[in-house]
Amino acid sequence: ILLLFFIGGRCCRTIRGSTSSSTGSSSSNNKDGLYASSYIATAREGGAVELLAVDQKWRGVATVPGLRNREVDALTWICGHGRGINDSKDDAGNDSDEDVADTKTKGGGTTYSCTSHKESERIHSPRRLFGASRDGTVFEIDFRTQRHSHVTPSGGGGVFCLESLCPECVCSDNTSIDGGKHFCCGGYLAAGCEDGSIKIYRAYNDDDTTPASPSRTLDLVSTLPSAGSAVLSLAWRRSDGKNGVSSDGLGGSVLYAGVADGTIRRYDCLSAINAARASGSSAHAISTGSVLMGGSQTERSGGPPRWRSTHRMTVETLGRRTATKVWALKALSDGTIVSGDSLGHVHFWDGHSGTLMSKFVQNENRADVLDLAVSSNECKVFASGVDSRVICIERVPNQAPSTSVEVPAASHPSEVKWVQSQAQRPHTHDVKSLCICHMKDPIGAAGAKSNAKGLGRELLCSGGVDTKVCTYLVSKFRQHRAKKVFPWPSSSPVSVANNRRVLALMRSGRIDIYRLGANESMPKKSSDPPYIVDEDKIFMGSIEISSLYNLVCADISSDGGLVAASDGANLMIFSLQYITDEADGGPREVVLPTKLAVPKKARSACSAVKFAHGSNSRLFCATTKGPIKVLRIE
Repeated sequence: ILLLFFIGGRCCRTIRGSTSSSTGSSSSNNKDGLYASSYIATAREGGAVELLAVDQKWRGVATVPGLRNREVDALTWICGHGRGINDSKDDAGNDSDEDVADTKTKGGGTTYSCTSHKESERIHSPRRLFGASRDGTVFEIDFRTQRHSHVTPSGGGGVFCLESLCPECVCSDNTSIDGGKHFCCGGYLAAGCEDGSIKIYRAYNDDDTTPASPSRTLDLVSTLPSAGSAVLSLAWRRSDGKNGVSSDGLGGSVLYAGVADGTIRRYDCLSAINAARASGSSAHAISTGSVLMGGSQTERSGGPPRWRSTHRMTVETLGRRTATKVWALKALSDGTIVSGDSLGHVHFWDGHSGTLMSKFVQNENRADVLDLAVSSNECKVFASGVDSRVICIERVPNQAPSTSVEVPAASHPSEVKWVQSQAQRPHTHDVKSLCICHMKDPIGAAGAKSNAKGLGRELLCSGGVDTKVCTYLVSKFRQHRAKKVFPWPSSSPVSVANNRRVLALMRSGRIDIYRLGANESMPKKSSDPPYIVDEDKIFMGSIEISSLYNLVCADISSDGGLVAASDGANLMIFSLQYITDEADGGPREVVLPTKLAVPKKARSACSAVKFAHGSNSRLFCATTKGPIKVLRIE
């Protein structure tokens, strides 16, 4: 990207910055009524995760820079099951005076200016975003502290995929567990590992004090039997509520796994009681998936859940000696399984019998299909991958009316016919991620209302190597072209020392210092030709930051003598000394940084730093924990 900034009332264009490609995305949709807008979490190459607000013109509202040696390879949202908005305790666990006053006078908790704000807080406050990396860890992405929390080793090698086992469409706000508290869901998620095993975790909030979660982190609930090769993709289908099994738990649900050996495995979840009845004896931990712990949520479903492998579907190889990789999986409510593989094919399977029903070619070059997305009414399936072509596969119109916004009545997969209807190519390189989100406010001014049924526009979002995010109208994919959302940082990485004419550019692991030209060399009028600057000649040096974390923020003082920077762990301050170097055939001004000692109390991580205007002795630091500190530098 080309960085633009203003100096002395003029717009300058001098230095090329860099932005990373998108490696994955996940949307926080609300299917219980769109009072709150959706958010898109986008993982970038290098470990950063960005949060984009759909109804705020795709503005970046938060960023987690991440770790340098930890790529985020998978993302998933869970509803969460922590405190509700009516809890009158602050972050420290103390009673809030304002909330208590509101409770006494109005019989409730915190008051809100409008219903939309109250519903937005109710919906989004318990939501949590989890990520996984090929370094073998599963972690929570905390946008408030801008760090990874609850980091848990998988024990099965690298983690290539995550799947939420509690989508919002099956959660009930009236579910009461754990001593009468109201939770949105059980907080379960599945991780596909490199050794072929599938780990089932349950995410506990920091407020939970159950004996099953003394560490208050991600707890391993079950380990499914190894598939023999790396698990590359996962898809989960909830229980249909038949045979006396509750549809809001894990019991009776089905988990599908796309494996690197070219197979798709099906695992059925049964309670311990039902598993024992099916086998005629007590459930065996090794043969049906080891259960490490139980909980109140699983006990409601008839005991701790146990998983059993029931089907295996094999993807064709077309004569190749290497197995076909199943990169993407989606499970529909009627039992249909959609897969995308390394041969560029999109297959539709009967999940009940394991038979192949239809096949579509995403591209003629046999390039890998990397991701799939399904519309909310399950009438459209989108696919893309190494070939940047985004295709749309639709149900036959007479079987599922396009005007329906509800999930069509479940029928047998063999009774449904699919046809490829349209394709678009808005990206220039590989498309690595697809997701569905909803836009309540099409104008983007946070004031427009949704339609009469309370639903907004359904959008398909795609991201990939070319760094931009493209959005498509799901209902009119054939008529409208994609809109492009180009990446732009939520906070500027550029800071300028006006008195010394020096510019600091923050990158992920270093801060580059550049010398700007004199005012006399700048164009005087808008009609004057632009002032061309050679980036190599004005480069003065870099401040290399030795840390495990990527940089969050940085600022340079007005005289260019001090630079403050913060990563995800601590605050750093550097003193700059400018000297003249006679090397390379001529005099050249270079910078020598010296790290200053920062007191331990002031060393906490910051989300923003800023030197006082015209003063080098005061530094304002906005910490990730909330307080704003003012440091005096002597």
